[in-house]
Amino acid sequence: MPAVPTTPVTAQDYYAYAQTYPEPIVPNPKHGIYGPRHALSTPAAYHVTKDPALAQALLACLRDYADYIAESLPKEGGVHYSWEGPYLIGMILRELRADQVLIEQDEVWARSTLVGLAEHLSSWSPTLNYTRGSQHRAQGEACARALAMFYYPDLEQAERWKPYCETVWNDWWKYRDIGINDTGYFYGALQRVALTADLMDREKVWNDPGMKPFWERLMYEVAPDGSTSTTARRRWPAIGPRTRPI
Repeated sequence: MPAVPTTPVTAQDYYAYAQTYPEPIVPNPKHGIYGPRHALSTPAAYHVTKDPALAQALLACLRDYADYIAESLPKEGGVHYSWEGPYLIGMILRELRADQVLIEQDEVWARSTLVGLAEHLSSWSPTLNYTRGSQHRAQGEACARALAMFYYPDLEQAERWKPYCETVWNDWWKYRDIGINDTGYFYGALQRVALTADLMDREKVWNDPGMKPFWERLMYEVAPDGSTSTTARRRWPAIGPRTRPI
């Protein structure tokens, strides 16, 4: 088995990589539902250059995204499917807050947007049931709510969100694995739990000894059953709960 490269990746490395494709939100910051995704190379550029124009472009992009979500919810029956929104917004806001770029008015719409995303993100209807399991939908719904409570502990929804978020987080943490094994939805679940862990400073996700096989398997791209075939990766591993309403 080949050795895994051990060269560290720094912020400067990511910045250099991000500049190999155009800055999509400069000069046009309006990208609707895809705003946070299209903005991802810009925080890297801002982190390195501290260019105020980039900070303002990020704010404009997130405001446009916030407006899109607010306008689309009534049309979609109170449900939205911007699964990546809570985590990508969190990454961008963390960068801007570190430099005290956000003013009081920005924090108002940021709070409204993050709480709204958590309240209305759902596979079906947020008023009928929550989703359980270690896969992308359940982790998306639970982690978005966990992030909202992390940023805003005074939320009135916290009493009903907290036990749900803890239960669903344990749906994958109990097994230290994600119960879906393909190239798309597995990444979707991994994105949710990894970014949530980073934003909420859950260091055990990176340091817990029980996570070592998980991260090593990803480095070598080996399936939970030891197989490396594409077919094997499409099978559900025989561990962990699947989606079910509660």
